[in-house]
Amino acid sequence: MKKNLLYLGFAGLLLVSCSGDDDAPFQPNELLKKWYVVSDVVGGVTMPYEHVECGYGYEEFLPNGILNSVSVDDCNSDSDAGTWVLNGKKLTITYAATEDEEADVVVADVKRLDAQNLQIQLSYDYDEDGDLDVVVTNFTSVAQ
Repeated sequence: MKKNLLYLGFAGLLLVSCSGDDDAPFQPNELLKKWYVVSDVVGGVTMPYEHVECGYGYEEFLPNGILNSVSVDDCNSDSDAGTWVLNGKKLTITYAATEDEEADVVVADVKRLDAQNLQIQLSYDYDEDGDLDVVVTNFTSVAQ
């Protein structure tokens, strides 16, 4: 009986010590670079992002919460300004209003962040069928 209690206590200690690592917040300075989309994962299906030959769109996180979002379509680039805040594992991005669009706020859960990889999860109607989808977007800091 004492031996079983000892094992249970040790197993509980392992669970507590391991779960703390998963809850550690990411550091905002780890975001400070250009991030290029690699793929989206929806419903367990990975969809690679197709860049155009003449350039790559990216999200550039700058100091002081400044965001530069660049998209490339038909070899024409377009840049949008915004702001960002990383609070623990919650990333909030606010895209500024433009002549054509209203301001937009996106809140995502950061699942992975290291020197070359950023993975975020958010919910939106990815396939435009009227239902929210859970979308995991994978980025790399290495230009494709």
